[in-house]
Amino acid sequence: MGNDYDAELIHTLQTDHQELLSLFGKMGRRLQSGDYAPIKSDLTLFKTRLESHLLTENYRLYAYLEDRLSSDPENSELMRDFRKEMREIAKDVMGFIRTYTSSGVNEGNVQEFERAYKQVGERLKQRIAQEERNLYPMYRPPSH
Repeated sequence: MGNDYDAELIHTLQTDHQELLSLFGKMGRRLQSGDYAPIKSDLTLFKTRLESHLLTENYRLYAYLEDRLSSDPENSELMRDFRKEMREIAKDVMGFIRTYTSSGVNEGNVQEFERAYKQVGERLKQRIAQEERNLYPMYRPPSH
């Protein structure tokens, strides 16, 4: 199934993006209001949803694009660059999540959390915009 075209895949991935941004924004609102305790469980939920999204991208989007773009070296390289960059971003985001699900957010670390939160949020927003603008349009049904 990973290499079959799915007309709903891009919609599903974009819906994931909106959910991830919403969950991330919720943490920011808690941060601003000083409601730090629930951020730990927000991070756990965010991690679960992000991992699910990344698996879907890896096994359904990238697998399909690898096959489809095998005769298009330029777009194939662009897709590989996207995949590599996402692995690096995912490592950073997971490190951020691990740090603050372990320690939680409190008065002692709230400034470091806020700095890291803003950096991660900016990277995620940029990445989502790039995927939706440049990567997702490559996902098209096979031409017969």
